Amino acid sequence: MGRYPFSECVNAYIPVERGHISSATLETTRRRLMQIGRIFHQLKEENIVSTDNPRKITPRDIDAFVGRRKESGIKDTTILKDLGYISKMLAYYDNEAVVKFKAKFPAHVPKKFQIRRDSMEERIVQTILDRAMKISTSNWKMMEAYGLVSLAICTGLRPKELQMMYVKNVHIAEDYAEIFAEHVKGEGSYGRGRLVVVHPDGVLILKKYLEARKLKLEQRGKRSDALFLL
Repeated sequence: MGRYPFSECVNAYIPVERGHISSATLETTRRRLMQIGRIFHQLKEENIVSTDNPRKITPRDIDAFVGRRKESGIKDTTILKDLGYISKMLAYYDNEAVVKFKAKFPAHVPKKFQIRRDSMEERIVQTILDRAMKISTSNWKMMEAYGLVSLAICTGLRPKELQMMYVKNVHIAEDYAEIFAEHVKGEGSYGRGRLVVVHPDGVLILKKYLEARKLKLEQRGKRSDALFLL
């Protein structure tokens, strides 16, 4: 191979993934692998790794790469992503160096910690819901903002799920409401649509929001299936 075998292997590997992942993800993968390749090339120039050829990279070379990233102050989460990119490409070349590195040097593998933020205080939640009920349906800007936040609080739906919600999926009774989340996280793979019950505190707000939405559409002279007119 040439002077930069890692880059050559990236250029041969990327077309294989085309059509299987989005174009944006494909470009991110190419860019990240090229960056990783430059690091491996530098480590090879410094005689810290045995090679920068993806076909021949060893578990010890992966360990040296991880060590360099840690020394550079790179976050563990970023290093883990780097290892994910490397592992997929090396697997294409029948190289299990990343898998073997994790087995051989378990203490060197970056740790992934997920810190959950504190839940919103009940006082704040109640303040938002109370204010939502005081907003006039003619004040669309405020009604839209409070309607979206209130529904998120009272359903636990993710922002993307709310953004892609349809009015037809909202079912309201006198004091009860439920929403079918059709487009969910992981849609097309592990994600499954689900029925979500609206917390009683949000039912009246949802009704009020729908009134404001209807009024706004009439003013615009338009029709829309989207629950939120973003």
